[in-house]
Amino acid sequence: LSLLVPLVRRRRSAAMATAKVLAASACSRAMGPTARPRCCLHAHKPLAVLRVNSFLQQPSRSMLGAPRPLRGSHACRHVCRASILAPDVPLYESIFNAENVVTFPFWLSMIAAPRQPLVRKVIENELVASAFAVTYAYLAYLSLQEPAIVEGFSNSASLAALTQAFSYPQTVAVGWAHFIAQDFFVGRYIYLDGLKTNTFTRHSLALTLFFGPTGFLSHFITRAIIKSIRGEMDSASDESA
Repeated sequence: LSLLVPLVRRRRSAAMATAKVLAASACSRAMGPTARPRCCLHAHKPLAVLRVNSFLQQPSRSMLGAPRPLRGSHACRHVCRASILAPDVPLYESIFNAENVVTFPFWLSMIAAPRQPLVRKVIENELVASAFAVTYAYLAYLSLQEPAIVEGFSNSASLAALTQAFSYPQTVAVGWAHFIAQDFFVGRYIYLDGLKTNTFTRHSLALTLFFGPTGFLSHFITRAIIKSIRGEMDSASDESA
C-alpha cells in the first residue's frame, strides 16, 4: 500500500495537469481571454484556469474516506465560480423559450383574424407591448453585470468587439428579446393602422415577423397603392355622377 499511494498521487497530478491544459484552452476560446473574476485573491489568474480549478477542487474523499474541507483559496475559487464563472444561462434559456412561445399567438391572431373584436382589444392594450419591453430591460440589466460583456460593448464602433460581446449566451438572449420587442411594436402599429385605414396587412405582418423592417416597408407601399386605387375610383365615380 505504501508503494501504491505515491504512484496513484503522481498519476492523479498528471491527469489534473492535462485536464487543466485542455479545459483552459476550450474555456479561453468560449469565454474570451480578457474576462477576469471579481475575487481579489485570483484577479491575476486567467478566467479559464480558475474555471478548471473550481471543478478540480470539488470536495473529494481521501484514501481513508474522510471528506476534504474547502479552506482558503479553495473556498474562494468556489465563490468566484458562483459569482462569475457560472452565469445563470438556464435562466436566459428559459426566458428565451418562453418569449418564443408567448409571442407567437399574438402574431397568429393579427394575421389570421385581424377583424375579431377580441384580437383588436388585446393588441390595443399597451400592457402586452410593455411586457416585452420589461423582459428586455430585465435581461439587459442582468447581462450588464458581467464585466466581460460590458468590455465587449465598450467599443461599439468595432465589429470585432461586438462579435466578442455577442459570443456569450446572455448577450444573444438579450438581442433576441430586443428583436421580439421591436418587431412586435412595429407589427402592432401595422395592425392598428391597417384597421384604421382599411388596408390589407396580412402579408406585411408576416414579413415583419420573419424579416423585421421589410414588413414596415411592405405596409407603407401597400397603403400607398390602395390609397391611389381608391383615389382613382373616387374620381371615376365623381365623373360618372
